[in-house]
Amino acid sequence: MHYVSIMLLMGRGNSRIPALPGCHSEGESMEEALENIRDAIKGGVAVLNERACRRQGSKVIEVSL
Repeated sequence: MHYVSIMLLMGRGNSRIPALPGCHSEGESMEEALENIRDAIKGGVAVLNERACRRQGSKVIEVSL
């Protein structure tokens, strides 16, 4: 799966993922910010999946892209 990352370079690397509200990260460089945002995406998606699984009557089905 691919996500669009918005990068801001103002002395440091800042990144956010518009498709995942609240998913943002930073680093000392663009490379470090990209590495950190990958971890933030994994964590954000895991939280969304956990919340969805708690809904009454929901069933978990894995889909690969």
